[in-house]
Amino acid sequence: MFSRRKFLCGATAVSFSAGTFVRLLARAAEAATTNTIVVVYDMNGGNDGFNTIVPLTGSPAIAKQNALYNQLRSNIAIPISAIESAQTYFDATPSAVGMGGTYGFNPSMTSLRAMYAQGKVAVVSGVGVPANVPNRSSHQQGSFYWATGAIDYSSPDLGWAGLAIDQVGGGSGFSPLVALNGGIPTVLRSRKAPPLAIGGDIGSFTLNTGPVSNVTGSTALEANDAYATASLSAEYARTVGNETTGDIGALQAYARAVNPDRLGGGPFTGGDPVTPSFAPYQCNFDGTSTYSITKTKLAQVARLILGGAPTRAYYLNHNPGYFDTHSAQISRQGNLLQEFSESVTEFVSYLRQYNASHNVVVMTVGDFGRTLWSNGSAGTDHGTSTYHFLVGDPVKGGLYTTNVYPDFSPGTSGGYAAIDIDFRYYLSAVIQYLGADPELVLGSSSFSNLTGAGAGLTSLFG
Repeated sequence: MFSRRKFLCGATAVSFSAGTFVRLLARAAEAATTNTIVVVYDMNGGNDGFNTIVPLTGSPAIAKQNALYNQLRSNIAIPISAIESAQTYFDATPSAVGMGGTYGFNPSMTSLRAMYAQGKVAVVSGVGVPANVPNRSSHQQGSFYWATGAIDYSSPDLGWAGLAIDQVGGGSGFSPLVALNGGIPTVLRSRKAPPLAIGGDIGSFTLNTGPVSNVTGSTALEANDAYATASLSAEYARTVGNETTGDIGALQAYARAVNPDRLGGGPFTGGDPVTPSFAPYQCNFDGTSTYSITKTKLAQVARLILGGAPTRAYYLNHNPGYFDTHSAQISRQGNLLQEFSESVTEFVSYLRQYNASHNVVVMTVGDFGRTLWSNGSAGTDHGTSTYHFLVGDPVKGGLYTTNVYPDFSPGTSGGYAAIDIDFRYYLSAVIQYLGADPELVLGSSSFSNLTGAGAGLTSLFG
């Protein structure tokens, strides 16, 4: 039996009367413009924060870290000249591109640096899981901690975003929790609101209900689920239809509310209602003909938001494990960071055109950080501390930190970077942004006692 926790990449035929559709859309649109929305971007595999935000030489304290950075990362260190050429240098307080000299975004992140100048990017330094938590640098357990906000691996398999939505509730007729990676991530799992997994273009969902020898488009199915066969396809379709009719019908309604020829999908029928045309959403990477995975997923999020979906939390990643840069890191990470930088800034800018960006925040999460030193394969291995970002019009931009830069000194003797900001403190700020009580979600009675409380994360949102 399929459930909507496991499947949504096809649709059965569902019809709405004009009045029902208009009422559904009006209620959802009102909720979508008043409720806060979080888009979780998972840097799955563990992004190297130290080549994402590079220490420069603007002060003696930061120059010391730059010297150690170059010493410990001689085969992957990003030269200051590359940052100067890209003009991605900056200071803790946002300023125009071409100003600053304390830090440098990776040279590939010119788009994010430009949005930082607008005061709409928060750079959070030295974030990670505390040192006393077991196996914090393993993919399985590190990702679990980040997804649940727990520091006990035996905790229930429920996500911090899901539990936050359990508190505040969601709109009627559609799930408040949507994943764009074709499966249900732990971070969206809740007690009350089954999440929805979307694999593909929301504007062109189909499900073959007749005898077929090969069923495609089932990317949301888990590996141990059986695909339809020629003899079982009709039963398969009925099962999916019975389990997901409400969500699929609502999803189609939201998809149709945005011009399907203009934003991430093909046309339906001539009778489908279409609101005023939206400009084409550019899903190509770096001006080429190659589609960007991240941009394509964010196009679906934009479509749901503009269509009036009451979803409060979205999740997406690039591809599982892509940020796990054990070798050839310079080019691989640079491409990933460029795609992330372009994707999130274009997403915010696109929503801004239609007055739909005022309540939307993109945040990054990940498994862990990377080692302070590079390895012999021009990469980095599993570490601890890293940098994370919050991007959007509700964000009070700037650098949030308790130290000028994570200290590289332990790396000279094979040690790991200390955690300057407890990851739960970072998550608690986003949970509060959603309108929930972080103490009920994360289980802490006093976030003021967590490492990094002096970083000012309580002032992240204006």
